[in-house]
Amino acid sequence: MLMRIAILALGYFIFGIAGLLLAVPPGYASPLFPSAGIALAVLLCGGSRLWPGIWLGSFGINVWTGWQTTGSLATMLVTAAAIGLGASLQAFVASTLIRRYTTHPLILDDDRDIARFLALGGPVGCLVSATVGVGILTTTGEIPATEAAFNWLSWWVGDSLGVVITAPILMAAILHRDRLWRRRLFSIALPTLAVALALIVTFLKIAHWEQNEIRNRIEIRATAMTDGLRHELAMHDELVAALRRVRPSARATFIVEEIAEVKRPCG
Repeated sequence: MLMRIAILALGYFIFGIAGLLLAVPPGYASPLFPSAGIALAVLLCGGSRLWPGIWLGSFGINVWTGWQTTGSLATMLVTAAAIGLGASLQAFVASTLIRRYTTHPLILDDDRDIARFLALGGPVGCLVSATVGVGILTTTGEIPATEAAFNWLSWWVGDSLGVVITAPILMAAILHRDRLWRRRLFSIALPTLAVALALIVTFLKIAHWEQNEIRNRIEIRATAMTDGLRHELAMHDELVAALRRVRPSARATFIVEEIAEVKRPCG
């Protein structure tokens, strides 16, 4: 059992770090988080007693992320531990709901079971981790309150997609010795994997386009600021040149008048 927990923790950590490459700042919420699907699939196939592996994997991911963004070590550790508990609770709640409202054993050969599996494991179950995680990060100040809703939505969508895409693939791989699940490997898992790859490529293309747009806007703004600064400097150069052309006495009179104009009260 300890070996299974360790393997789950390692797999959760590796795929979680990979998913966070697509994350929005500050780096906690990803639009595609496959580790959520790994957690659900393992609990469904191996039992709820494996939940410590989810906590360990999530804790490692958030220590990795928090190390780069959080100033306080204590805050980072508490945040990572709390988010790990949210991830573990999410997998436990989702797996419990699926076991209760689908046929047993779960083989996903009925349309209603498939729909319930995807709904309970994805959008419904994934409410837990997003709510706990964003709540903790907002409380500790890692996420501004004004950005909490966007981060919550990104977290929820990322976990839901991770479950819908990853869980069937992993379950088919774990249960491949079962004759029915062996067929699922080709009828469900492979098409799902193709869709996942297409989504990742599309997201990367959109992210690249967005980065180019941001870079172009920054360059345009920087050019406008540079042109304005050059114009101001040119005006000062002309003023200095004009002062040099007048007689010293007139120059002093001009400066005194300028100072008086500046000090004169408005109105």
